[in-house]
Amino acid sequence: MKRRLLCSLLVFTLLMGMVGTSFAASLAPPPTLPFGEEVIPLSQEEMEDVEGAWGAHAAAAVMGAAIGGLSYWTTTAPADRNWTDGLVACALGAVSTLMGKYL
Repeated sequence: MKRRLLCSLLVFTLLMGMVGTSFAASLAPPPTLPFGEEVIPLSQEEMEDVEGAWGAHAAAAVMGAAIGGLSYWTTTAPADRNWTDGLVACALGAVSTLMGKYL
C-alpha cells in the first residue's frame, strides 16, 4: 500500500511539474532581443576571438593528455610501466583529441 501511494505521489508531482511549466510558458510574453532588432552577426574570425578558440583547444589537449596517461596507467602492468611510454601515451592522447576536433 505504501509503495503504491508513493508511486502515485511521484507521478502526480511529475505531472504537476510538466503542466505547470507548460502553463507558465504559454502565459509568458514573447522574448525580446537583448540588443535590439538591428543586430549584425559576427564573422567566423570575430567569433573565434570572442569565444577564445585557443583556450578551448588548450583545454581539449590537456584533457586528452590526461585521458591518454590514465589509459596507459590502467592498462599497463606495474612492472612494465616507464616514463617514456607514459609521456608518449599523454602526447598521443593530446594530439588525437585535437585531431578529433577537426574531423
